[in-house]
Amino acid sequence: MVGALVVFCLTYLLLSSRRLEPHGLDRPTAALVGAVAMVIVGGLPLPRALAAVDLHVLALLLGSCSSPPTCRRRGSSGGARSWS
Repeated sequence: MVGALVVFCLTYLLLSSRRLEPHGLDRPTAALVGAVAMVIVGGLPLPRALAAVDLHVLALLLGSCSSPPTCRRRGSSGGARSWS
């Protein structure tokens, strides 16, 4: 239980810090590292962590994050602005 509290506090400090970029970290990466560390120290059992993952939301995020770079490569980055 103490390990989970330490991981939570360190992750919270990382997420609240404004100086993550010089260290090569961004907030989503810090959150992911904190989640993995929480499973490793036993703060959240692996079966409960896997049960909490919603694959529909992950698919939606993957699609929304991968479409803008694809559109930029194909030259349609203007979006709705190009219709006016």
